[in-house]
Amino acid sequence: MAESWKRKAAMRIACLITDLEIGGTERVLERLVTNLSPGFEPLVISMMGEGPIAERLRPRVPVVELKMRGKLDASVMPKAAATLREFRPDVLHTFLFHANVLGRIVGSLAPVPKTVCSLRTLEGKAYHAPVQRFTWRGFDRVVCASRAVAEHARRRMGIRGARVIHNGVPLPSNRGGIKEELGLAPLVATSVRMAKGKGAREFVGLAARIPEAHFVLIGGGAEEADLRRIAGPNVRFAGWRDDAAALLVDADVFVHASRLGEGFPNAVAEAMAAGCAVVATDAGGTREVVGDAGVVTDDLEPAVRALLADGARRRALGRAARDRAERFFSIAAMVRAYEDLYREMIP
Repeated sequence: MAESWKRKAAMRIACLITDLEIGGTERVLERLVTNLSPGFEPLVISMMGEGPIAERLRPRVPVVELKMRGKLDASVMPKAAATLREFRPDVLHTFLFHANVLGRIVGSLAPVPKTVCSLRTLEGKAYHAPVQRFTWRGFDRVVCASRAVAEHARRRMGIRGARVIHNGVPLPSNRGGIKEELGLAPLVATSVRMAKGKGAREFVGLAARIPEAHFVLIGGGAEEADLRRIAGPNVRFAGWRDDAAALLVDADVFVHASRLGEGFPNAVAEAMAAGCAVVATDAGGTREVVGDAGVVTDDLEPAVRALLADGARRRALGRAARDRAERFFSIAAMVRAYEDLYREMIP
């Protein structure tokens, strides 16, 4: 593998991420590195062990796993630095808090010509902000997933001049989706990691208050078993699916009930790309993503009921959502923005 690296003349981009389990940032990384134009050669370095995203990446992009015993395991630094020296990247691009910290250190040990730090969320433990305040100063560029994240970084970490690059999501072209698959109508859907604060529990509670509609959760997670226990007869669980955006094309309403400070809620953007009428809570960067192409409210029930009763408005919001996703949140637009950033750093 080392010899093939040495023969290539493309701009080499090393992407360092905490892990390659199923998650929003992990999927963004996958969409980025598998869609870079031929002038770029990516390498993905995962701090932890294997994960589903790693398995999908391997046929197309080399993956190196540092196999840390924990997110604070410093014993992998020599391997990380050696990997960078062997690959000789033009740019080191880090994703998520622990990768940003490790990248700050090994990027100077290797060394790497240029470095990019990615900030993805408004959430984090109490010590994250002061550590990031130190970390970002060692990077040549800072990229934020939304203006909401950039403003949070400015206030909490003193970061100014960050570049905002929105995530990219698939733009499905199929007609039949989860409603056709289940044979249920009207259908209210969500795509969610079933964990505390992500909104799955609120979604199940919403279903109990609107028994005349059917509800489906696409996803899985630690809370799934408990949610299955308390869910009513009008709730279905579809499990983890790679084609979430394609599944949502015929859902009547999409609900995002998260209370967390997600910098860029991928699930919302995917639902918009599918042409769904979106109802979402006002948390993190959600309002920035939805714009005027959906309903942002903390009172979900009346908004969902109103859309279920008004097919014309539902379809109009779906068309507006799809148009907004095509203009601002396509994978092509995201990749182009990152390629422009890399070329700007390595002219």
